[in-house]
Amino acid sequence: MKTSFLIETYTPEQAQTLAESFVDESTGKRSWYLQGICMMGDAENRNKRKYPVQEIARAVESLQEAVKNKQCFGELDHPLDSRIAIELKNVSHMFESLSMQGTNAIGRIKILDTPMGSIASKILEGGGRLGVSSRGTGDVMEGGVVKNFQCSCIDLVATPSAQNAMPESIYEALQQTAQGRGVQTLAEALHEDKAAQKYFNTEVQKFIRSLLG
Repeated sequence: MKTSFLIETYTPEQAQTLAESFVDESTGKRSWYLQGICMMGDAENRNKRKYPVQEIARAVESLQEAVKNKQCFGELDHPLDSRIAIELKNVSHMFESLSMQGTNAIGRIKILDTPMGSIASKILEGGGRLGVSSRGTGDVMEGGVVKNFQCSCIDLVATPSAQNAMPESIYEALQQTAQGRGVQTLAEALHEDKAAQKYFNTEVQKFIRSLLG
């Protein structure tokens, strides 16, 4: 058993995300908010992992002080490097509330007037939809059950449905490798995840074709 870098992404449909905006009459400035499911408990996700509701509830509780102090931030898209922590220059939103409703964590997100927040606002203004994705660590037990889950943040992400989009198992494995944890995790991802196998085979074929001109 080892502690793993974990990413769980929910599409707007899965998160049941509602977007709303309000205009400040004194300034004429529009502010955007999102509300919906941010983390799901007791349900197997597309990565074949299952978070007991107690783990989700504990993660929500651990973030309450940050929410109260207006310090529970998230980024627009996951970082390309392997970091768990937030970088303020990439912040796009802040949680106004985060609580348990049944087996799920429900959050209300305020889009901030930052460079990344402005991009998110423009997407929403244009009718686009954004998914949410938790970023953290935990121990993946037998059967894919996650224990000792620690949620670092919840990001806003695009959730492409393209067949060749990188599966999360490969993304996580690459992050593990970047952190010096070896290539074993990548091999495990390819062995267990059919989507990862398909992605890897497609990319290898593309690479071979590029060599052959």
